[in-house]
Amino acid sequence: MTEVDTAAAGGGVGLSRRGYRATDGSILKMMGVASGFLSCLVLALYIQSDIATASHYRWPLLLWLLPASVMYWFCRVWLLTERGKVHDDPLVWAFRDRVSWILGAIAAAGLAGAVLLEPLAIAQ
Repeated sequence: MTEVDTAAAGGGVGLSRRGYRATDGSILKMMGVASGFLSCLVLALYIQSDIATASHYRWPLLLWLLPASVMYWFCRVWLLTERGKVHDDPLVWAFRDRVSWILGAIAAAGLAGAVLLEPLAIAQ
């Protein structure tokens, strides 16, 4: 996305060896944001499905940390990209970003907890 914005600011028409034009920035941003939200929706629907989670996870409630952290990360990346703060490939940027590491740790802890932790026994 940053490449498209840079090309548009420089008056370029197209990007070499890419299928994008400098004028495609706004539609690419909309598609990127929509894709991020839809991926979180699919993850949430998976977690909500009793058939998928009951047999694979000991504590499926902890899986909700995944879509929450992923949604926050997507929103943050797109907001910072729009502000011109993400100058690299988003993946390269994420590996250098402290907040991305923290969100990744939260997501990993949620997944590990859902798989490894024993559910709380409720006294009856």
